This record gives sequence, C-alpha cells and structure tokens, in this order.
Amino acid sequence: MFRSRAIVIIMIVSLFITLVPFIQAQSQPCPAFVADALQAIGNNCGDMSRNSACYGYNRVTTTFTEPQPVDFFTQPSDRAELAFIQSIETTPLSIEQSEWGIAVLNVQADLPTALPGQGVVLMLIGGVRLESTVATSGEQTVNPVEVRTTVGLNLRTRPTELGSLVASIPEDTTLLADRRTEAGDWLRVVHEENYGWVSSEFVETDADLSSLPTNEEVPPSPMQAFTLETSITGVECTEAPSSMMVVQAPRNGRVQLNVNGLELSVGSTVVLTSNRDEGLQIGVLDGAVETEDGAVVPEGFTTSYEIDAISGEAVGEPEAVRPLTEGELEQLAPIEEVPGEILDYTVQLPSGTEVFAIVGTPTPQGTPTATITLTPTETLTLTPTLTLTPTPTATATPAPLVITTTCVPLAEDARTFLITNPNAYELTFSWFSAEGGSGIVTVPAFQTYALTFTPNLPTADIVLFVDYTVGQVFATSSICG
Repeated sequence: MFRSRAIVIIMIVSLFITLVPFIQAQSQPCPAFVADALQAIGNNCGDMSRNSACYGYNRVTTTFTEPQPVDFFTQPSDRAELAFIQSIETTPLSIEQSEWGIAVLNVQADLPTALPGQGVVLMLIGGVRLESTVATSGEQTVNPVEVRTTVGLNLRTRPTELGSLVASIPEDTTLLADRRTEAGDWLRVVHEENYGWVSSEFVETDADLSSLPTNEEVPPSPMQAFTLETSITGVECTEAPSSMMVVQAPRNGRVQLNVNGLELSVGSTVVLTSNRDEGLQIGVLDGAVETEDGAVVPEGFTTSYEIDAISGEAVGEPEAVRPLTEGELEQLAPIEEVPGEILDYTVQLPSGTEVFAIVGTPTPQGTPTATITLTPTETLTLTPTLTLTPTPTATATPAPLVITTTCVPLAEDARTFLITNPNAYELTFSWFSAEGGSGIVTVPAFQTYALTFTPNLPTADIVLFVDYTVGQVFATSSICG
C-alpha cells in the first residue's frame, strides 16, 4: 500500500513539473512571451554557418531530401544543412498552446565565396511555409582571379553607371574578381568587406577574364529559389508581428532570389508575405528591391503581385508602389527587437516619412515644366523607372505629383525622393544639377520614380526644389532623431 501511494505521489509531482512551464507560458502576457521568444532565438541561432538552417523556437517542422534520424532537427538550437532541406514550416503564434514557430536560414544566394561567413538571412516568423524550388543546387566553386585597378574606380551595386555607389577604390588596388557580364565590360569584385561591380576597362590582370562565369552560368545555391506561403490568421497581440519572412542581405550589396517564380534583386532588409487571397507582398525596411519587370520598391514602400491559385506563382503586373501604412509599420515593430546575433545589422523601421503635394498644375505629355536644383556639394543619380504602362491621352486637369522622402540615420547617407504620379497618363519634367548634369524625368501612370542624392560632402539636409510656372514646393530629407 505504501509503495502504491509513493508511486502515485511521484506521478503527481512529475505531472506538476511537466505542466509548470506550460502553465507559466499560458499566464505570461503576450508582450513578455514575444520578447522571450525573440531573445531565445538569439541564444539558439547565433553564429550560423553559411547554407544552414536553425530551429529557432517551438514549433518547426521540416521535410528532407534524404532520410534523417527521427530526432534530427526537432528541438530549438538544432542545425541542418540547407542542401538536405526540401521544405520548412513554422507554426502560427498561440499563447494558449505556448507555440510560436521561428526558424532562421543563412543562404549564400549569389554572394561571393571570397566573403567568408556572409550570407542572406531568411527569418521565418509564425505561420510560414518555405519550399525549395532549386532543381540542382551546388556550392559555388568559382575560383576568383586577381585584378589590379589602373585608376581610382567606383564600386557599384549593379553593372551599370546607374548602380548605387558602394565604395571608392583607390588606384593600384588588388581585387578578387569572380563574375563578369556577358559582354565582359563589368567585373564583380570583392573589396575589403564590400562587393560589387567595376568597369573592366580600368583593371589589368595576367588571368583570362573570359574564364570567369556570368551570373546565369553559376548554379543557384540551396534555397536561393523557393515558394513562400504565409498564414492569414490574425495575431493575438499588437506586440507580435503577423506571419512573415524577413530577408536581410549584406548592407552594401544586392543578392538575387527567386520568390514564387519572381526574380528579385534584394538589398537590404525586406519583409515578404504570400497567400492566394492577398498575393505576394514586398515591403522594404532598408535599401530597395528591384523586380524582374523593372519595378523599384524603395525604403518605406511596398508593392504586391497576384498569386496564381493553381501554381502558387506571382503573376501579372505589380500594384503601384505605395508607402507602408502606420498600421503595417506597427505590426513590424517587433522586428527591431530581433537580437544582433541573428541579423547582420539591427533593423530600424522607416520613420519620418513626409509627403508634399506639388503646387501648380503640371502639363501632361508636354514640355518639361519643372527643374531640380542641387547645391555644388551634391550629385544627382537617377535610378531606373518602373515598368511603363499604357498612357492614355489626358482629358482632364491632372492631379498634382507627390514627393515623398524619409529621414536617414547618417549625414553621409544617400537620400531618395519618390516622385509619385497619381494620374492615368505619364508626366514629364526636366532636371539639372549645379555640377552641369541634366536630364528629363518621365513618371509613368500610377507609378513612382526615385531620385537618389549622394552627398559628396556630409550635409545635414538635402533639399529638392521643384518649380512650376505657378508656385514652388521643396522637400527636405533630414537626419533621424
């Protein structure tokens, strides 16, 4: 009898010990639960190697391309090679069940091998399913060659003079090159901790540059292409983000990803959601995204594509680029609390967005009616326009253009002004810089054009002046805080 009672007591104590964490989690307020979960992934998934996945927080399920042990990748902090993962799924937030699936992936994508350890961070939060669509992936085994600059060169994000400036490289600098354009006129190189493209005209080498591959000739790395599906169930508290995937590329570079069949050039921090009801939404928190059809989504803005009900792929033209709403930014606020062990740099949500309606009536489809003036210490760089849409003849007085700008953390940071055209036809105006540059800007119907100003000398503010025959307006990009 005594032995039986002892066994019963032991069973009761064991059951109590088992239930304590569950009861505590249920009684824990949502903000504290979210904060603890985000802190846990910093402990569980810090110091990840390239092309690997980490089980960040409970609960994550995975399918593999090869048989694995029963207990493989089943507990927080477990790691797995991406090459063996076919799909990975994280569960939606449930305070009652004490569950909130979070997983972290470190993907090489098309980053240079000469940058050891750097990768693209994919962070799956809540109800997210990610399935690889890479048919044949492999490690990037390109052997870089040494080249030497013959003059001072600009390192750019893309193989074009319109690419954003990453760094200035002095004359007689040795670089490692691992890619070339098909014409061979640009080389991708690594300079210190940065990478980008330089003109091959101004480098010399003993190597055969034609032996370097183009981007298209290098096989994709694991999870460089995937289908994404996110849950549309509501969150249980405002302190928790909705189900989403956060993508962060190295700050001073761009990477190519294929998401639901859509080619994206990403730099640097992006939020993606995708479901058949709401489509594939792309929100940019830092840097910019350029899509295969030429759409540019700058910092603080978003666009979306429809999702085919059968294939799950993004189809059609993107929606007009628009600013992220206050409600959307509020949902994203917890991302600022993601530990530094997970992301390459802390996320700071876009802030200080101001919108300026232009005074006066621009002339549609006619002679340019506006000028953009810069001070002598500033340089104007134009980014490509979005995809042109049919431009019907104007039959009514056009709505004013709108200029939108956001603050930047540092005085030397580039400032981007967004010129949005709310009309059903394109509008054209001219610009010129104090240094002698000039051009004509055409803003397509219902689209946004980006004007990026890169200071040659740090300045607190950059002012964009737009003059019409009636009135004047100016927009200022300030320093945050």
